Amino acid sequence: FVCWWARGRAVRIFKKEFALPTLPIALAQTAVACADLLVAAACLYVLLPEHSSISFADFLPNYLLAQVAVVLTHVPGGVGVLELILMHIIHGVVPQRLFGAILVFRVLYYIIPLLISVLLLFLYEFRLRRRTPEEIAREEKETLLPPTA
Repeated sequence: FVCWWARGRAVRIFKKEFALPTLPIALAQTAVACADLLVAAACLYVLLPEHSSISFADFLPNYLLAQVAVVLTHVPGGVGVLELILMHIIHGVVPQRLFGAILVFRVLYYIIPLLISVLLLFLYEFRLRRRTPEEIAREEKETLLPPTA
């Protein structure tokens, strides 16, 4: 709605101007955010014990409510907040097993992607450091110059 209302406008904050996304981009961002929340909830739901008596349709609103609480508290990563809220509002799962599922979820959904990205960044930086300044300048010159026929 904001993007439709502010078509072609920009937001000005402390002498900096920020262009608002177009409506298709805003809708795409909203769809991706919704998909991310659904996938995260599904990942955590799959990690719950098999004998838990909660369905995904009952679990999803509880997970979304916990995520809202995480955003409102401004705790980095929501550490502790997500666990506390879910352990208080989800019934039918042994609390120790729920806490274990949440810890495994944190490792799978946050820690492993972080480690992979750190490794990729390290490899990228290592590759850049091996090249000499002359090689970098030559590559930049080749990409900036139009091809000659």
